[in-house]
Amino acid sequence: MLDLNDHLRDLQLMLQTLLGDNISLELSLNATPCTVKIDPIQVQQIIINLAVNARDAMSEAGTLSIETIRLDKNVPEIVKKDGVIAPWVMIAIHDSGHGIEKKT
Repeated sequence: MLDLNDHLRDLQLMLQTLLGDNISLELSLNATPCTVKIDPIQVQQIIINLAVNARDAMSEAGTLSIETIRLDKNVPEIVKKDGVIAPWVMIAIHDSGHGIEKKT
């Protein structure tokens, strides 16, 4: 079990180093713990890959925002176990990069 909020706080310094001085990192973490059953190494690798891709898309300067959101309501019936609905957690990542070219 991993609290994504704590994990992202632990990664913050490394991510800022990867992004460099011209890109700011903003964490907007849910006030409630976002505990999920997930491999911490895989989550770390995903976040690092997305951060590096975002950095490459922001050649001059920019902002990378990472947000955790608990999705406690409107959870599909399939995730119920023993009559209990476990909360889902979403990690939203946004950057101010130029995006993918239209022709691609």
